[in-house]
Amino acid sequence: MDSDRIEVWHVRKFYQKNYSAILNIILQSKRPYFSDLNASSAYRYNVENETKIIFDLNCYLFPQFSCVHVACYRNSNKRSLLKMMSSEGPIKGPRPLVVCGPSGSGKTTLLKKLFEEFPHTFGFSISHTTRAPRAGEEHGVHYYFIDKNKMNEQIDNNEFIETAVFSGNIYGTTKNEVCNIQKSGKVCVLDIEPQGVEQIKKTDLNPILVYNNPPSLKDLELRLRKRQTESEESLQKRLAAADQEIAYGLTEGNFHKIIHNVGIDESYKEFKEFIVKELKAQEDTGVVIRWE
Repeated sequence: MDSDRIEVWHVRKFYQKNYSAILNIILQSKRPYFSDLNASSAYRYNVENETKIIFDLNCYLFPQFSCVHVACYRNSNKRSLLKMMSSEGPIKGPRPLVVCGPSGSGKTTLLKKLFEEFPHTFGFSISHTTRAPRAGEEHGVHYYFIDKNKMNEQIDNNEFIETAVFSGNIYGTTKNEVCNIQKSGKVCVLDIEPQGVEQIKKTDLNPILVYNNPPSLKDLELRLRKRQTESEESLQKRLAAADQEIAYGLTEGNFHKIIHNVGIDESYKEFKEFIVKELKAQEDTGVVIRWE
């Protein structure tokens, strides 16, 4: 039987609970994006509840090419699963969503509303940072707070997809963080700086890029002052960085979509419609999107 293509027969074998056979077929495949696999695991298909199937074939590089995960939700999506597993091309998860914008521009509010409306669809990538936690911030919730020497060591070990330096502190997203979200079948959401955007563009992640633009630099300053989380020195540094970030964000070709965040309700409507349209387009190519 041809190991260069996962035929429908293999999927049928899986539905007959022949888990080991299909895993061996996949692992023996000579397709390039399986070449680095050194471990595998399969989660048993719950026949009674028909909730999901997940194949996790070890991920430690870019998720689309060094791991394969397939999520199947209820009978209605079995056809999409068959299409994906019998296709000629690589099996890919949803494209990551990258949201960029100055601190205080309102992107956190947009993302909060998106997660509330689609609780099963998106997973937020928690960044690492060498700065100290602010009041109310929790490790593993808002950021992974890490020693600078340790983070530099991990950067040298090529564990990060992107990094950026702001006010002497390092921020970054690990490959493992993105992979874990994609393994769950969700769209990975990254909130990163322009430095990170330029780096992630050079990867194979093929992200959806959205820039959230504040009404004005003056409005941004008022929002930041209202937070009362910055010293005057750090506030001025943020405003100077924001001025450069706005120029980058409004430059044609840097992003797929620019949201002019004047009113939150209108901005969210525009933001949501764009994202949903993008995900629907991915579904048309055989990518499974987890809506519920």
